[in-house]
Amino acid sequence: MSISEKRKYSRLNKHFSLDCQRRNNFSTQENSKTKNISVGGLLFYSKKSYSKKEILNLKIYIPHFKKYSSTFYKPEELSYEKPLELIACVKRCQKEQPGNLYDVAVSFDGIDDTDQWTLTKYIKSTNTIGGS
Repeated sequence: MSISEKRKYSRLNKHFSLDCQRRNNFSTQENSKTKNISVGGLLFYSKKSYSKKEILNLKIYIPHFKKYSSTFYKPEELSYEKPLELIACVKRCQKEQPGNLYDVAVSFDGIDDTDQWTLTKYIKSTNTIGGS
Protein backbone atom coordinates (compact mmCIF):
# COMPACT_ATOMS: atom_id res chain seq x y z
CA MET A 1 0.00 0.00 0.00
CA SER A 2 1.48 3.36 -1.02
CA ILE A 3 1.62 6.42 1.25
CA SER A 4 -1.04 8.18 -0.84
CA GLU A 5 -3.39 5.21 -0.32
CA LYS A 6 -2.88 5.48 3.46
CA ARG A 7 -3.62 9.20 3.57
CA LYS A 8 -6.98 10.23 4.92
CA TYR A 9 -6.86 13.73 3.38
CA SER A 10 -5.50 15.03 0.10
CA ARG A 11 -2.39 17.21 0.33
CA LEU A 12 -1.69 20.57 -1.23
CA ASN A 13 1.99 21.03 -2.16
CA LYS A 14 2.28 24.71 -1.44
CA HIS A 15 4.64 26.91 0.56
CA PHE A 16 3.06 29.10 3.23
CA SER A 17 4.83 31.13 5.91
CA LEU A 18 4.64 29.48 9.29
CA ASP A 19 5.43 30.48 12.87
CA CYS A 20 6.14 27.61 15.23
CA GLN A 21 6.45 27.62 19.03
CA ARG A 22 7.11 24.73 21.37
CA ARG A 23 4.06 24.45 23.62
CA ASN A 24 6.23 24.07 26.73
CA ASN A 25 8.58 26.97 25.87
CA PHE A 26 6.92 30.09 24.50
CA SER A 27 10.24 31.93 24.20
CA THR A 28 11.33 29.72 21.28
CA GLN A 29 9.70 30.77 18.04
CA GLU A 30 10.78 29.68 14.60
CA ASN A 31 9.75 31.16 11.28
CA SER A 32 9.54 28.59 8.52
CA LYS A 33 7.66 27.45 5.41
CA THR A 34 5.30 24.57 4.79
CA LYS A 35 6.18 21.93 2.20
CA ASN A 36 2.62 20.64 2.01
CA ILE A 37 -0.61 20.86 3.96
CA SER A 38 -3.81 18.85 4.40
CA VAL A 39 -6.85 19.14 6.64
CA GLY A 40 -5.21 16.72 9.09
CA GLY A 41 -1.65 18.05 9.23
CA LEU A 42 1.33 19.45 7.39
CA LEU A 43 5.00 19.02 6.60
CA PHE A 44 7.36 21.94 7.19
CA TYR A 45 11.04 22.83 6.98
CA SER A 46 12.87 23.45 10.25
CA LYS A 47 16.33 24.44 11.41
CA LYS A 48 15.48 22.78 14.73
CA SER A 49 14.89 19.17 15.66
CA TYR A 50 11.62 18.25 17.39
CA SER A 51 10.76 15.16 19.41
CA LYS A 52 8.02 12.77 18.37
CA LYS A 53 4.76 13.62 20.19
CA GLU A 54 6.00 17.14 21.02
CA ILE A 55 3.16 19.68 21.07
CA LEU A 56 3.55 22.84 18.97
CA ASN A 57 1.60 26.07 18.54
CA LEU A 58 1.43 26.94 14.84
CA LYS A 59 0.41 30.06 12.96
CA ILE A 60 0.03 29.49 9.22
CA TYR A 61 -0.24 32.46 6.88
CA ILE A 62 -2.50 31.46 3.97
CA PRO A 63 -3.30 34.33 1.57
CA HIS A 64 -7.04 35.01 1.19
CA PHE A 65 -7.88 32.13 3.56
CA LYS A 66 -10.82 33.99 5.09
CA LYS A 67 -12.67 34.30 1.77
CA TYR A 68 -13.21 30.50 1.83
CA SER A 69 -14.92 30.69 5.23
CA SER A 70 -18.64 30.15 5.63
CA THR A 71 -18.77 33.13 7.99
CA PHE A 72 -19.46 36.63 6.75
CA TYR A 73 -16.36 38.57 5.78
CA LYS A 74 -15.60 41.98 4.40
CA PRO A 75 -13.16 42.25 1.46
CA GLU A 76 -11.19 44.95 3.31
CA GLU A 77 -10.38 42.32 5.97
CA LEU A 78 -8.12 40.61 3.43
CA SER A 79 -5.57 43.40 3.78
CA TYR A 80 -4.79 42.38 7.36
CA GLU A 81 -5.31 38.65 7.24
CA LYS A 82 -5.04 36.73 10.45
CA PRO A 83 -3.07 33.50 10.45
CA LEU A 84 -4.64 30.09 10.91
CA GLU A 85 -3.76 29.26 14.52
CA LEU A 86 -3.75 25.70 15.82
CA ILE A 87 -2.12 23.11 18.04
CA ALA A 88 -0.16 20.31 16.39
CA CYS A 89 1.60 17.12 17.46
CA VAL A 90 4.93 16.06 15.92
CA LYS A 91 4.62 12.72 14.14
CA ARG A 92 8.05 12.63 12.50
CA CYS A 93 11.22 14.72 12.37
CA GLN A 94 14.07 13.69 10.10
CA LYS A 95 17.17 15.35 8.73
CA GLU A 96 16.76 16.42 5.13
CA GLN A 97 19.70 15.51 2.92
CA PRO A 98 21.63 17.54 1.86
CA GLY A 99 21.47 20.56 4.13
CA ASN A 100 20.93 21.49 7.70
CA LEU A 101 17.15 21.37 7.64
CA TYR A 102 14.69 18.93 9.12
CA ASP A 103 11.42 17.74 7.63
CA VAL A 104 8.84 17.95 10.42
CA ALA A 105 5.50 16.18 9.96
CA VAL A 106 2.70 17.19 12.32
CA SER A 107 -0.94 16.30 12.83
CA PHE A 108 -3.48 18.92 13.82
CA ASP A 109 -4.71 18.20 17.35
CA GLY A 110 -6.39 21.50 18.11
CA ILE A 111 -8.09 23.23 15.19
CA ASP A 112 -11.31 25.20 15.27
CA ASP A 113 -14.17 23.47 13.39
CA THR A 114 -14.76 26.54 11.23
CA ASP A 115 -11.06 26.75 10.36
CA GLN A 116 -10.99 23.05 9.52
CA TRP A 117 -13.99 23.44 7.21
CA THR A 118 -12.40 26.53 5.61
CA LEU A 119 -9.10 24.68 5.10
CA THR A 120 -10.96 21.79 3.45
CA LYS A 121 -12.68 24.20 1.06
CA TYR A 122 -9.41 26.06 0.34
CA ILE A 123 -7.48 22.86 -0.45
CA LYS A 124 -10.25 21.46 -2.68
CA SER A 125 -10.55 24.75 -4.53
CA THR A 126 -6.81 25.16 -4.99
CA ASN A 127 -6.29 21.56 -6.08
CA THR A 128 -9.16 21.90 -8.55
CA ILE A 129 -7.67 24.94 -10.25
CA GLY A 130 -4.24 23.34 -10.26
CA GLY A 131 -2.59 25.93 -8.02
CA SER A 132 0.72 24.99 -6.49
